[in-house]
Amino acid sequence: MDRKPVELDYRIGLVAEYVRKTREAIDSVCANTPASGLSYHEAVFAVIKLLADCKQAGSQVFLVGNGGSAAICSELAARLVKFAKLRAVTFNDFVSMAGMANDFGWSQVFAEPLRIHAQAGDILIAISSSGQSPNIHEAVKVTRELDCRVVTLTGFAPDNPLCAMGDFNFHVNSTSYRHV
Repeated sequence: MDRKPVELDYRIGLVAEYVRKTREAIDSVCANTPASGLSYHEAVFAVIKLLADCKQAGSQVFLVGNGGSAAICSELAARLVKFAKLRAVTFNDFVSMAGMANDFGWSQVFAEPLRIHAQAGDILIAISSSGQSPNIHEAVKVTRELDCRVVTLTGFAPDNPLCAMGDFNFHVNSTSYRHV
């Protein structure tokens, strides 16, 4: 008895389900601002203008995230440098993070370097699937104190704390890490 057609059908079904859920996640992305009133597309263009203004002013973009979000930060920073010619920096080097956590506590692994590096006019892009990470919240608080702009990217609950902390907040309505 040949089992390959059944196994192939099963795999095709898994791929189809993954694509369906990915499409749903993409379609669910929404944006909000403290003033609200912006559509998703208007918010995207406003962030593009914010990045262009940052470049013209010679300011920097900082990106923070944990785990998979840290990987997204590294990739986005590389693309901002390569394609947009922006000064973009992440603080997710393991040795640096371990040293900061050892000296200041995990909640300060991003906040401490930002206190030294960030200046008024810089931008923080904070990425957290759950929006619940205390170290990301502390990074936002520090950059706010320094008069930086903040863009957040989150998922899971639409009322997660991080989703209300930025100038522009983008949310994916999914509880799946891979889709967020």
